[in-house]
Amino acid sequence: MLPDPVKVDPGETDPVKLILAGSRKIVEGERFLRLEFEHIWGWMTHEETAENVGFSLQVEAWPQMTKYEDAFPLVKVIGSPWLAQVPDYQIASGETMFHFRIFSMTTYMDIISYEPEGRWLPNT
Repeated sequence: MLPDPVKVDPGETDPVKLILAGSRKIVEGERFLRLEFEHIWGWMTHEETAENVGFSLQVEAWPQMTKYEDAFPLVKVIGSPWLAQVPDYQIASGETMFHFRIFSMTTYMDIISYEPEGRWLPNT
């Protein structure tokens, strides 16, 4: 569960406090998810302020975490126009490639790959 967002007085004028409005304290968990992607066909890393010139996705329509306004940090993109550009001959017989988007605090990454292997590990 995420901590409650920072509340700021509606009349606040301090720019630092306004930037923090609605933010949440980062809380380190007892475990983390390790994903291993193999046979990556393509990836793009985007800076927070960069425009996505490769393709457009309506992030606002994505599923949100319960009780919060944030999108999930890892999503499988359905109906991806970028994934549709992968030639059939580059996909192994009987396999399926997917388009994943991963969000971090300052950037996001798009990956075209087969289903990743994942496991939860202790955060020690």
